[in-house]
Amino acid sequence: TSRLLSRYHDTNDNADVNLELVRILVSQAEKHRHGTDAQTTTMVKQVGRLARVMAFPPDQERDLVYGCLLRDIGLMDKTADFPQGDRNWNQEQREIWRSHPDEGAGLLAKLGLPATIIDVVRSHHERYDGRGFPRGLDGHNVPLVARVVAIAESYSQMVTGSDGQTPLSPVAAAELLRRDAGSRFDPDLVELFLKAVLPGGTRLVRPEMAMPVPETVG
Repeated sequence: TSRLLSRYHDTNDNADVNLELVRILVSQAEKHRHGTDAQTTTMVKQVGRLARVMAFPPDQERDLVYGCLLRDIGLMDKTADFPQGDRNWNQEQREIWRSHPDEGAGLLAKLGLPATIIDVVRSHHERYDGRGFPRGLDGHNVPLVARVVAIAESYSQMVTGSDGQTPLSPVAAAELLRRDAGSRFDPDLVELFLKAVLPGGTRLVRPEMAMPVPETVG
């Protein structure tokens, strides 16, 4: 994680984000993150690729990556645990899970971090069809950076098996992303994502091959 932070901080010599503050926050977030190191590393690499395909300026790409690393900061200091692969949560766990995006975004706003980071943290569990949380935003009302992260998080969970599921091949995971395009995910961004992360782009993906799997949390 330290190398990831330094790499993206160095993309902008005039970076207005306090790297040491971000390091501290990421260190705390890692203790409560719902996922694995492999999943987060995969996710950050994919987000970076898509950001470059979309011609994000370096500072926005950097903040997008920081948002990925801090996405679960709202779970910091919570009493409930979220064991990998166990979704039989009690009421307290469900309430904490649904409130953690706002909790995290509120903390980062008080610390003066950039809007891109805050948008990712607050809205990465929103859905394109409006059935996500915490605010039930839909379509392009969901911040662009959060729509990007939602796709990358789901894909990285599937290919690393970080949520207690059997890891899928990149092609199988891509098929499932396309299946959920228009419901969970922005369909245009799904196509861009597949072109960015698959060696053969969307040519490898045949929608009719999509298989049902349990939906990842969020």
